[in-house]
Amino acid sequence: MQPAQLPPPVSTYETQYIYTGLGWLNSAKKTLCKLVEKDGKLFYTEAPWNGSVLSRGYHTELVRVTTYSENPRMWKEETSPHQQHFFHEIR
Repeated sequence: MQPAQLPPPVSTYETQYIYTGLGWLNSAKKTLCKLVEKDGKLFYTEAPWNGSVLSRGYHTELVRVTTYSENPRMWKEETSPHQQHFFHEIR
């Protein structure tokens, strides 16, 4: 989907991503996220973070997340006015 074809935004929030050796923590949603490669495909996963120790954090990044749809999930992550990444869930 091209950015010009996106529906109106549902919500926007700012968060910090804390990167670790195994993925990253979305500090606003308290979720651990990671990308997993399987059979030549890249899968994005999220799991609740229980608030225990987060080890080996090596980088933080301020991110503005804009959600366009919850089902299927479509969102944009902005790290600066000049850098935006668009995502679309495929089921």
